[in-house]
Amino acid sequence: MACVMRTMQSMALIGVAALFATGTTAQIYPVKPVRVVVGSPPGGIDAYIRLIGPRVGEAIGQPVVIENRGGANGAIGAEHVARSAPDGYTLLFATAGALVHAMVLNKNLPFNTLRDFTPVANLFETLKIMTVHASLPFQSVAEVIEHARRNPGKLTYASAGNMTIMHINGEFFKAAAKVDILHIPYKGTAAMATDLMAGRADVGFPALNNVKAYLASGKLRLLAIAENQRYAGFPNAPAIAEIVPGYSAPPSWNGIAGPANLPRPIVERLNAAFVKALDAPEVRKFLDDNGAVPRAGAPEELAATIRKDLEIAVQMIKAAGIQAE
Repeated sequence: MACVMRTMQSMALIGVAALFATGTTAQIYPVKPVRVVVGSPPGGIDAYIRLIGPRVGEAIGQPVVIENRGGANGAIGAEHVARSAPDGYTLLFATAGALVHAMVLNKNLPFNTLRDFTPVANLFETLKIMTVHASLPFQSVAEVIEHARRNPGKLTYASAGNMTIMHINGEFFKAAAKVDILHIPYKGTAAMATDLMAGRADVGFPALNNVKAYLASGKLRLLAIAENQRYAGFPNAPAIAEIVPGYSAPPSWNGIAGPANLPRPIVERLNAAFVKALDAPEVRKFLDDNGAVPRAGAPEELAATIRKDLEIAVQMIKAAGIQAE
């Protein structure tokens, strides 16, 4: 009888210990700074996470450090996170370009989006626009199309690099409008925006935050919203989808992901912190000022978005004739 009692007591202690370990993982975490890797050079999309990061740090009680690891359309930074320990201290500022489009377009991608990451939170979608240099005579998308058809290969459009969202959007536009415009890839959004402003590239499909100052100064002209519908902030700007039959904008969400097998309590702790950060007044204002739409939600929402967008991207990229590299 005593032996049975000791066995039962041991089993009870083991059960309590296991329950305690599971239940306190999120309470113990984090005990040191959390690093968020951005897969692009400074001066672009990282402006958002640099604003959100400190609010997340306040929520979790540890600093959030932003680290830029640019290159290969985000693949370098994504691979680094995929190979990191699943302890919640190395996260990825995930983009549709790095985790969706790269899966379709990069034949030698060193990771698998569905296998190698744990979705944490979808944060926001950025507003994409179509611009031209102010010195050019074009006042509408139709005028750009007409000129491009009469002068194939003469106009140029800039992107932040091969296979970036801007490159894909430009190719979608070309395919739908049936025009030949030369693609000029740059190393990052800052270099792309600078050359658009200087007139060294004719057309651009940047996110609003990339070129907002140049629009305000009159150095760039907004022709359209490079989306499927209009944006209330620019009520007089049409959506490309209104003008060009068959055009559909590629997904442009931005979120947080960790390595595969990130423990659920840590995922939930991080998700709550990022969702709370999006509600900070200064963050909301920055998103609104730059045309970004908050998409705060559960980890499952981001996981479903990734799966859905992968299916859509395969169809869209094939229809546009973009070849994998």
